[in-house]
Amino acid sequence: MDTRAVRRGDKEVIEGLRRQFNHYTSSHAFVSLYIWQQEYGLSLYLAEELFAIKCSAKGDNTWFFPCGSDSAKIKFINELDKKNLFFCYMREEDVDFLNKNFGNAYVITESRDDSEYIYDRNGWENLKGSTYAKIRNHISRVERDNELYVELITKNNLHNVKKIIDDWDKDTDNYADGILVKNWESLGTTGIVVYVNEVPYAVVAGFPLSEKSFDMCLAKQTGKLSGLSIYAKQQFIKNLPMQYQYINAEEDLGIEGLRIMKEQMKPVDMIKMYNGRITVNE
Repeated sequence: MDTRAVRRGDKEVIEGLRRQFNHYTSSHAFVSLYIWQQEYGLSLYLAEELFAIKCSAKGDNTWFFPCGSDSAKIKFINELDKKNLFFCYMREEDVDFLNKNFGNAYVITESRDDSEYIYDRNGWENLKGSTYAKIRNHISRVERDNELYVELITKNNLHNVKKIIDDWDKDTDNYADGILVKNWESLGTTGIVVYVNEVPYAVVAGFPLSEKSFDMCLAKQTGKLSGLSIYAKQQFIKNLPMQYQYINAEEDLGIEGLRIMKEQMKPVDMIKMYNGRITVNE
């Protein structure tokens, strides 16, 4: 299978296929694929009614489960080299499809590290009830102790966004966050910068996944300031157009601290992800 780099011009095709076949995970979104392709060795295969992503970082014959019509997916899977074939980022409906059409040819395992966290926009805007008590306390404390100002990200303050992410890693240009900032307008992303005592201190940004869901792909802050991360995420959510009811905070990658933080944010759902490994190598 011949693959190539994901290009900015692929956005319309990839997003069109996701809409056509109701595939709204963060893993398969164009922006995710574009900004992570260098770090994870992603490359694109396009066919009629289908796209698939090869992931060299996970193995020589590893693919994100294809997005497309049933007939196109069957044709694609049949034509793949079967030696050490491995599928990742499979939804529950993808598992059902694979089992139905290929019997017991694949061993399926849940991939908790890749599962995506879903948050309720209304819950985070209002923070009512005991569920959100700790979150309310964190936000109240940081608001009380600091002078905070929130600004939507535009081309005029992108330098402040870059300053914040550079505090994490001085060489961000070739990594996902830096690529996101460098291609900000063409990728269709949106977000906020939080200033603490007039200093740019935190950034949260993302992009639309569907008519009702929005991805939160970037959340960084300078230094440690208790409660600011929670405050920034709430401000980001408050500034989204009202049509977006759900926020996808992506996976935790199996990182303990990241998992704890995302669980403490009170997800209302998870998009469970699975792996599929072929049982017989040819």
